[in-house]
Amino acid sequence: MAAKIIITMKRSILRRLSCTPHLFEKHIPRFRIGSRAPRAACTRLNSSNRVNRCNEIGAKPEPRAAFTIDCFAERYKEGPVALCRRHDILLAYDNPYCEITFDGYVAPSIFEIPGAMDVAVEFHSLSKSFCMTGWRLAFAVGRADRITALARVKNYLDTGPFLAVQAAGAEVLKQAERIAAGYAAQFKERRDAIVPVLRANGFEIEPPRATLYLWIPLPDGLASAAFQQRALDDVGVVTLPGSAFGAGAEGFFRIALTVPAPRLIEATERLGKVLATV
Repeated sequence: MAAKIIITMKRSILRRLSCTPHLFEKHIPRFRIGSRAPRAACTRLNSSNRVNRCNEIGAKPEPRAAFTIDCFAERYKEGPVALCRRHDILLAYDNPYCEITFDGYVAPSIFEIPGAMDVAVEFHSLSKSFCMTGWRLAFAVGRADRITALARVKNYLDTGPFLAVQAAGAEVLKQAERIAAGYAAQFKERRDAIVPVLRANGFEIEPPRATLYLWIPLPDGLASAAFQQRALDDVGVVTLPGSAFGAGAEGFFRIALTVPAPRLIEATERLGKVLATV
């Protein structure tokens, strides 16, 4: 599972670092810079991968620049933590549905990295792991002063979910491991059912170790938006083109393991027909 790290920093630090995306690529090997939002006070990539703007967490608003970094492997998180500690940068680690893992894999927390508690806040959502999409429930973990600041900002910005919904979420968390394990088993069953069918229909894919999504590579030169349109028009299958997530995801399309295996298999066979004609 590719967790997301959002690094926010003051423009004065950027100037001092002569900071560009290439600087991060230099200091954090094999990380891919996803996006820049130089006018945003803070940029956050949520569970649906849309970039939102929000106010800075803290008492003194100051323009910041932000970079989103795809965390491809656990050991590479040491780079961002060290960089943030060195330059007094706040790191927001978006780690939703981290319970949805397969084959013995355990999704890591940013706090497994020594020193991360000094610079990071980790966010989690109940949406996917506990089938509570739309309930708008989540939690954050971090140093007390940062969580206090986050609570203060949220208190001024909105009202929070209906209290009964919050109580239901709290009850879910008491049984989190047991509940999430059942959902993860369902997603694994669907993954195992669809991957061989994808391969049989011409798609080259390795089984993912986590999440309820499959990212499927397309042949070189085939645009994901063009394939998505053909799939919809020709065989009535809805997919999500990688280009919707930015240039870094071009050449892939995404499907969700949120329907029963027979329906996924039927959709895959239809997509194979599209692939055979492009």
